[in-house]
Order: sequence, then C-alpha cells, then structure tokens
Amino acid sequence: MNICKFSGRVLHFAPEPPLERLIQLNQKLDYYTVDIEPGRAMHIADITDLRQFSNGTFDLVICNHVMEHIPDERKAVAEVKRVLKNGGKWVFSFPICTDIEETYEDESIDTPEKQLKAYGQKDHVRLYGRDYLRRFESYGLKITEYSPKDYFSKDDIEKFGFIEDDVIMVAEKN
Repeated sequence: MNICKFSGRVLHFAPEPPLERLIQLNQKLDYYTVDIEPGRAMHIADITDLRQFSNGTFDLVICNHVMEHIPDERKAVAEVKRVLKNGGKWVFSFPICTDIEETYEDESIDTPEKQLKAYGQKDHVRLYGRDYLRRFESYGLKITEYSPKDYFSKDDIEKFGFIEDDVIMVAEKN
C-alpha cells in the first residue's frame, strides 16, 4: 500500500509529524488525525472510545506505537474494527521484546516509576512478547507483517521517523 497513491478516508492516531506531512500531500484523502492530548491532532479522542465516528467510516486507520499505552487493548481493537469499513485496513505497530515469549502486563504496575522499570517507558502498560501476532489474531484480525528496513532506505527511515527493525502490521477488516 502506497499512502501517496491511496484514496479514501484515513484516521491517524498520535500522528508523527513527518508522516503526517507526507500523508497531507495526497489530495485524494479525507484525512483525520486523533490524539488523546489536546493540540496534537484535529480531534481529541481515546482509541477505546471513538463515538464521534460512525460505524464503517474509515478505509484506513494508522496507529503507530499506541497500543502499548492502552490498558484496555480489547476495547481499542473493537473500536478500530467498528470504525473501519469492510475491506478497510488497520496499519499498526508497537515495540516488541523478542527476548520474551509471552506479552507481559500487570495491572499492579500502576505508577510511572514501576512502568519504567517493568516496561522500559513510564507510560507503557505492557511489554509485547513474541506472542503478539497470535494475540492480535485472537481478536479476529488477519495480519500481514512488514518491516521498514525491507522497503525503505536508511535515509527515508530516518526522514519519516520509522524504526528500522520495527514490525508493521496490516490487518484487513472482512
């Protein structure tokens, strides 16, 4: 999928400025940005509560490095699926710790200090392990995986704010 040639309605969570600028160049898109923090996007919204958008509104949802911050992962996935059109795609990524098999999360880890120690960042609520694909497929998603290093030069990876070894997942709503 080439976002520069894509047409349709796009919802982008926590938009990364370089990627946002690139997407905005495509005049064939109806582009909406969303963030939980005021002033960072067109709309203020929580991924677990997108009531301002109707069912089947979007052709594409972009959500990079958001899910590791969301306590109710199941509700977030349900909301993304709800606002996607049939045949729509959800492009998402998150940090993956390949050293652990099972995703680690513990509700008692509830302070920034504890989160930093357990997950490596003070606002993360889980550390995804090698089970990430099985985990998201359990929500009824069929996922194809990509890596920036397989498609972009090192210069473009840096220019657009990608992470070279990231795993980018594309799920299609059926």
